[in-house]
Amino acid sequence: MRSGLILLLLLMMFKPGFSQWGGYHQFASDWELNPNIGMTSFYGDLSDKKNRFFSNTPFHKYFYQDRGLAYGAVLKKNFTPSFSVRGSFLHGRINSGSDQYGLYFESTFNEYYLGAEFDVSNLIWGERRNRDWTLYGFLGIGFTDSRTWQYDDETDELVDRDGFGEERWFDDKEKMATSTTIPFGLGVSYQIDEKWELNFETGIHGMNTDRLDAFASGDASTEGLGYTSLGFSYHFHLPWNVSFRRYPKYNGKSSDPAISKYNKRKRVVMKTKAHRRASRKRYKHYSDKNFFERLWESIKGLFKRKHYIRR
Repeated sequence: MRSGLILLLLLMMFKPGFSQWGGYHQFASDWELNPNIGMTSFYGDLSDKKNRFFSNTPFHKYFYQDRGLAYGAVLKKNFTPSFSVRGSFLHGRINSGSDQYGLYFESTFNEYYLGAEFDVSNLIWGERRNRDWTLYGFLGIGFTDSRTWQYDDETDELVDRDGFGEERWFDDKEKMATSTTIPFGLGVSYQIDEKWELNFETGIHGMNTDRLDAFASGDASTEGLGYTSLGFSYHFHLPWNVSFRRYPKYNGKSSDPAISKYNKRKRVVMKTKAHRRASRKRYKHYSDKNFFERLWESIKGLFKRKHYIRR
């Protein structure tokens, strides 16, 4: 049920980008890999931020309190100048405490999500490929695995913990707590050259859990974290090429005897897949042939009739 809902939402997000494809699109081109590192900030029960939703932005004083280190990577495919699809992995720690409850906690997490990225600069000011600075927004959906230790603020004794479930069958380690996450945010990138970009990104990752801090007060039905990062993007192309065509397949055959007879009489050659494959094989350049093909060409050349020009 949950996986089907996520798939449906992803298809709804990606449909605008797919609808802008032409009749032919090179899937192997315009990819980006973005390793990044940054700081996390928590919002939830065990926090003095009073569960303010936007208290994790750099424009709020709570942004600079109880920070945790995180790092990750984003793999992105650019379908149009204004739309991209991105997959992200993030690993890090969360630290926060509350003077009201006299508790603090430490948590480790792994986040995986798929999402869409929109070039806000192109949408507002029009498409301009030579723009050095780019403002973009992103939205996604995925899962977060977390494990939390809760301590007493005065004695530092372990009070509670969360994310220690049943043992996994493949390594006998305890399962982490899993929750659905919806990350969204804004970023700014600077084009260094054709291959490299520098980007600064900040976002909020909301989760459908009240146990991220191992404390369920009932005041907040959802908790989450903020993540602000600095990263480099590398543009590349895949070593293989996959194409998508919108026109239907046609094998070049007809059940109508009249059409078959006409094609035979006029020697009409249908541009079928087999014909194109045979043409490539027949007219392959000498430099593209392997050793055995070159050897066979040399042997055949010995028996060909040679023409001499009489001077």
